[in-house]
Amino acid sequence: MTPIRGTDIMLYVNTGTVAAPVWTAVCSSTGHTLNINTELLEARTKCDGDWRRLLPGGIRNWSVDFDALDTSGQTFTPHDLIAWQLENRQFMVRLRSNATGSTGYQGTVMIESSSLSAPVDGWSSINLSVQGTGALTQFVVAP
Repeated sequence: MTPIRGTDIMLYVNTGTVAAPVWTAVCSSTGHTLNINTELLEARTKCDGDWRRLLPGGIRNWSVDFDALDTSGQTFTPHDLIAWQLENRQFMVRLRSNATGSTGYQGTVMIESSSLSAPVDGWSSINLSVQGTGALTQFVVAP
């Protein structure tokens, strides 16, 4: 088993349309995290004592948190995403590597929060959190 380097997994946004997607890499990204949550349903009876019993079937949600350098000279920057946040735009994201046969994830999101950090002793950076609206789908990267 060969570990997958974090730099090999890219975050892409659809800058085209749903019918004709154009997947554009967020190249200024320095890291991203896919979060998937399931609300577990509790089904404890009076005879279960102090032990919690859980059932499947709860609501699921997902989000992506990512950090990026505040860069210029790129076709698509995190400032474009902040503009989409100000427009309340829904858009599609993909997390995937370019390795054939690897697993990727995609879905529609809206930006929940964004922040711009400008420390005196470092690089300016942007942090964004996007929330999935609808299902997150898993796919296999084709050649």
